[in-house]
Amino acid sequence: MDFKDFQTEFNTDGAGNRISPFSTASFLCGLLSVMLCCTGVLSIPAGALGILFAALTKRDGKPLPPVSVSGIFLSCLGIALGTAMCAYALYSAWNNPELWNTVQEYYKNAGLIQ
Repeated sequence: MDFKDFQTEFNTDGAGNRISPFSTASFLCGLLSVMLCCTGVLSIPAGALGILFAALTKRDGKPLPPVSVSGIFLSCLGIALGTAMCAYALYSAWNNPELWNTVQEYYKNAGLIQ
């Protein structure tokens, strides 16, 4: 097996169809979005990029490749989880007076508020 055969085998799915680099990028961004969901904010742009890359793989009259569909699913999941984490963090900070006072002290010490 030479490099050309390996490259051909690596860049095709099981049915012999060529996999678009945007499909792979969509899947990887969706996976990254799910992995970054605990950070909240970082998962949202990664998921948006995953959806964008999946949209770029759409050809006229052809369905989306399965890798792109998986990328869209993972991206949407990552965006939903990231948004939920951000909402929970804001809710917790807003309803915890001790945490709110700590944040205000930090801002006062940093000179951001008076």
